[in-house]
Amino acid sequence: MSCLCKKMRPEHSTWSDMCIGQLWLFDDLGQEEMKQVVQRARRRRYRTGQPIFRQGDAAEEISLIKAGRVRLGKLLEDGPELTLDIIAHLTDRLGAMSQSHLEERLYRVLLNVARNHGERRREGYVIQFPLTHEDLGFLIGAHRVSITRVMKKLRDSGRVMQTGRTLILTSAGAL
Repeated sequence: MSCLCKKMRPEHSTWSDMCIGQLWLFDDLGQEEMKQVVQRARRRRYRTGQPIFRQGDAAEEISLIKAGRVRLGKLLEDGPELTLDIIAHLTDRLGAMSQSHLEERLYRVLLNVARNHGERRREGYVIQFPLTHEDLGFLIGAHRVSITRVMKKLRDSGRVMQTGRTLILTSAGAL
């Protein structure tokens, strides 16, 4: 898949403000702040196995992965490396950020949490511990404001009921 930034500005190796501006991370930036981010952003390609950063490196920059897979690992004190996560097909995930896809992703995450940590009742799966919108946003890679909108859609559709901090994934939607 070719990069939108490259199509828009093929002669430059920097990102376009349109490409960066689509990321929720930069939602609250003003036009001037966005220009500064775009001016400092640099495109890099990594070979398979080449580290992006290493444990203990100073956090002086942020990496936005547009395509490919990234393995997150942690070096243990006795020497071996533990794989924490493998993040694949990020371009597909970023392309699926529409509200309807976001609704399905959030519902799947809630259903998974409910099945693994909740309680099955007649009305559906019950999650009795608090999950903040910030927590949910972290789990599915979405901004807290988007989670608020999507949770309302899930409640309005009857797939999720909420009483205080208790969430119920209804039997109709959960089965």
